[in-house]
Amino acid sequence: MKKELLGRGTIDADDLELYKILDDEDEIINVIKNAPIRNGIKFDHKDGEVVSDM
Repeated sequence: MKKELLGRGTIDADDLELYKILDDEDEIINVIKNAPIRNGIKFDHKDGEVVSDM
């Protein structure tokens, strides 16, 4: 990714911070659970349900 996309100028250096490449399932789940919610969709971490205001 870094060599190809950054090298070709198709992304900025800051864009490399937007993703993670992981191969450990526990770490993947942890990243997903702790990811910021950006769409205004509320998520209840207690029971794992999406709470909709619509």
